[in-house]
Amino acid sequence: MGRLPQPAPAADQGNFESALVTEAGDSTYLLVGTADDDELAVVAGALSAQITANQTTNQSGASQ
Repeated sequence: MGRLPQPAPAADQGNFESALVTEAGDSTYLLVGTADDDELAVVAGALSAQITANQTTNQSGASQ
């Protein structure tokens, strides 16, 4: 995994502190919020199987 980007300065953050972005098939997934890195990792891990399944489904042309 690549290096995580550094947070923006507080004045530039808007209404969230962290964001993760990934693409699977034709979809883009955004996970944004104010959770710390450990909490975001838990949520991302919980979503990973479904995101991977979406990528496989979209690439094969089958629908869910």
